Amino acid sequence: MRSKPARLGIAVVAGAGTLVAVAIALAGNPPPMMTAHTGAKLKVVAPKKGTTLTANALSTLVSITHFKVDCRYAGTAGGSATTTSSLTSR
Repeated sequence: MRSKPARLGIAVVAGAGTLVAVAIALAGNPPPMMTAHTGAKLKVVAPKKGTTLTANALSTLVSITHFKVDCRYAGTAGGSATTTSSLTSR
């Protein structure tokens, strides 16, 4: 069995390692959100501007136009598989 100072040293080294790992994890920026530029236009049809909310629920209606999907790269390695434009990070 190890002596108390040796156990204390191991505990200090393990604690320091844990603190360093946590600091590295917290210091890193989150990965950028992926976006797809499809040319889509989004319009809020309802509610109209100035509508007063009188309940705990709000019904919405949107219109999406000019949305293009190009699947020619679907299932291929290393290519963009979702839209006419490649995926980019912000």
